[in-house]
Amino acid sequence: MRVLGVINLAGPADLESLFPIQEQLCGDSVITKLVGGSPSQVPERYRQASPSKLLPTGVKQVLITGAQDKLIPPGLGQDYEAEAKKAGDDVTFFAVENAAHFEVIAPGSLAWPKVEEAVLSMLKLNRETSQ
Repeated sequence: MRVLGVINLAGPADLESLFPIQEQLCGDSVITKLVGGSPSQVPERYRQASPSKLLPTGVKQVLITGAQDKLIPPGLGQDYEAEAKKAGDDVTFFAVENAAHFEVIAPGSLAWPKVEEAVLSMLKLNRETSQ
């Protein structure tokens, strides 16, 4: 089955740019663990795992982050949105007011209605495309 859409919940668009500060941001080397090494050790994996390196994706994308997110600030999502649109992708960015990094993944949070709306929109896209 072909991927028709992606919903990014406060995720980074470029893992390599966050590699040097991953422990400061997350308290652990989460990017190294995810990708299996540093950018110099496994550069192809960083290219494959970073949406900004895959543009244009040809896939509808919705990015949702908290306006108060200090780990992955909204400006990074806005920059990616502009870059992806310039490449021809269908991308929408939302910064949820009064929400930080983890609220976008917590059901029942202030950010959750926006996440639910995005998921339902993608499901509708999937149904329309498969008919």
